[in-house]
Amino acid sequence: MTRHYYITPEDYATAAECGICARTLESRVRGLGWDVDRAISEPPKVQRSYPEWRELAKQNGVSSDTFYYRFGRGWELERAATTPPLTRQEAMTRAASTRRKIPAKIRALADANGIKRSTFYGRIRDCGWTPERAATEPVWTQEQASVYGNARLRELRYHTTY
Repeated sequence: MTRHYYITPEDYATAAECGICARTLESRVRGLGWDVDRAISEPPKVQRSYPEWRELAKQNGVSSDTFYYRFGRGWELERAATTPPLTRQEAMTRAASTRRKIPAKIRALADANGIKRSTFYGRIRDCGWTPERAATEPVWTQEQASVYGNARLRELRYHTTY
């Protein structure tokens, strides 16, 4: 028989025999919406504290929150306790390298060729160039750009139909 919200005194007694306190029983039934039969029969999960590993983590500069987070993510206890946490700079560098869409060696090639980062990214974004071409093609001088612009303008004037 399924009862959703009413917990009888017998249910409290049965739960206590299974090691479930009244507060846990009420939380399961009223807060989590469990069936009373399941709430009184399923034993609570055992929370382990691992005090010796937590102490080792503290000695290695790992906070207990970080230790438990790592353990919860599937790390072995020893690794979670002994691996030092990343500095803010290391974390930012790692995050930037994982988000990077263009390899660092191509960006370094652009720097070596004297191409500004804004020019490099603008060529890729606005002109549709490949990263390799954007990193290797030299930047035009103002005179070269003027010659090309004038030629293009003349070409457009003569090909315009009214």
